[in-house]
Amino acid sequence: MSRSPFVAAAFAWVLALSACAPPQDDPQAEADAEEILEADTASADAAQEPAAAPEPKPEPAPRPAAPRPKPAPVAAAKPPPVCNECGTVASIELVKEKGQGSGAGAVMGAIAGGVIGHQFGSGSGNDLATAAGAIAGGFGGHEAEKRVRATNYYRVGVNMENGSYQTVNVTDPAGISTGTKVRVSGGNIHLR
Repeated sequence: MSRSPFVAAAFAWVLALSACAPPQDDPQAEADAEEILEADTASADAAQEPAAAPEPKPEPAPRPAAPRPKPAPVAAAKPPPVCNECGTVASIELVKEKGQGSGAGAVMGAIAGGVIGHQFGSGSGNDLATAAGAIAGGFGGHEAEKRVRATNYYRVGVNMENGSYQTVNVTDPAGISTGTKVRVSGGNIHLR
């Protein structure tokens, strides 16, 4: 067989396709048309020659994996600064402190006890009752004076934020209860 009828048919086929398509001034389209024509010519030649096995395409080499970025080191969170004067009330205890006697209570009590003791008995019994009344009155007067001069205060225990424990004495714990957040400054407690 001759090649010319196949070439002519391929050429006619290309012309027919180009007539259906809008005109293009594309050099790529012309190159494609020439490739088709050559492919048809090659297939016609292949029909005459024994078929050769197509060459296998080489497989693309695998790309090396991109190194993964290392995670940014996480900075340890800094603890908030510790307030050395701040804490929480842990306990409140009422303390009753006895007052000191000045002696005036004992003297007044002895006089009153002597007068009362003199009212009992007659003769030497009267003297004995007066002495006993004076002694008892002196002792009672001294104790009464200490109670009058006694003071009450509150001992407040505070767990400080820095881990220590402080005890503060206050006369009035108004507004302070166990669990209250406070600030200890100069021996005084202030609410936070």
